[in-house]
Amino acid sequence: MISSTIDNLRGKTLGLLRRPARTAAVLLYHRVVDLECDPQLLAVSPGRFDEQMRLIAEEFHPMSLQALSLCVRRGSVPDRAVVVTFDDGYEDNLTIAKPILEKHEVPATVFVASGAVGGDREFYWDKLEDIFLTGRDLPSELAVTVEGEEGRWCIDPEASGSTQDRWDVLSPQTPNPRQLAYLALCNKLRPLPPGEQTSVIEHLCRWAGVSTESRSTHRAMTAGQLGQLASGGLIEVGAHTIDHPILATLSLEEQRRQICQSREDLQRWVGQPVQSFSYPYGTRSSYTQATVDAVADAGFTCACSNFTGALSRGADPYQLPRMLVRDWDGVRLLREVGVQAA
Repeated sequence: MISSTIDNLRGKTLGLLRRPARTAAVLLYHRVVDLECDPQLLAVSPGRFDEQMRLIAEEFHPMSLQALSLCVRRGSVPDRAVVVTFDDGYEDNLTIAKPILEKHEVPATVFVASGAVGGDREFYWDKLEDIFLTGRDLPSELAVTVEGEEGRWCIDPEASGSTQDRWDVLSPQTPNPRQLAYLALCNKLRPLPPGEQTSVIEHLCRWAGVSTESRSTHRAMTAGQLGQLASGGLIEVGAHTIDHPILATLSLEEQRRQICQSREDLQRWVGQPVQSFSYPYGTRSSYTQATVDAVADAGFTCACSNFTGALSRGADPYQLPRMLVRDWDGVRLLREVGVQAA
């Protein structure tokens, strides 16, 4: 539902938005769900997402990623074009996001890390949140060895780890001991090979007395659910590697395996071509030109990054910039996307 605030401000905004646009915007989402704890700010609430998609449909020109990439190649990007994408492959992309996208007839691409499909493990950043930030009792000291280097943290039993804090990684407040451990371990695990990430997470789960299995709120889709997601033609399934690694840290051979095998797996599950790719993490340091070449050589027609930038006719179809969308109300979305598309 569009709030009265948006109605009041719309007249002031539409004059700007209706001017001929020089660029398009590719939006990056991860999750559509209500979460008590969201330290990485990956979730948009269903109500906000519904509002955002209604505005995208009314005020912009929503189009598929494949259609936009073709326009980029031809050097003719439609005015105020907006593309919706998701990274990772969470179950709520199907159960919550898809019905809202269908309601407003907004196409989307969901990039899926194929190694998580049908698994019973959470992404490492989610399991670290489960361990440190959900208010559970923890031992007062933690020692963990990562790549031969031991790290130690004092976990003050009195320090709040409650979800009521609503703490996140952008919070200006000084992190408490649990939050410091969470931040440090996110940084340590991010560049690790998948097997080593799993080993550290298992050690932490034993230390904390936490199950390694995924919570129902943090599951990735199954292969069958991917088929449901792709049915109807509104949503495209794209590849996001097998294990969500920082590709720049891998040998070129392993990069190619991550890129090509994920595509093969997803095509088998959805029964249709997988033509789009998204670089895990997606920053300029997360992949190299050799990675870009490997994606093109694998037969993908386009690839998305995760850094901001105006998308115009001169964009590289294998490094399309995206704007990360937070849990914004409609006024904020209009302002942010309007900047990108103006």
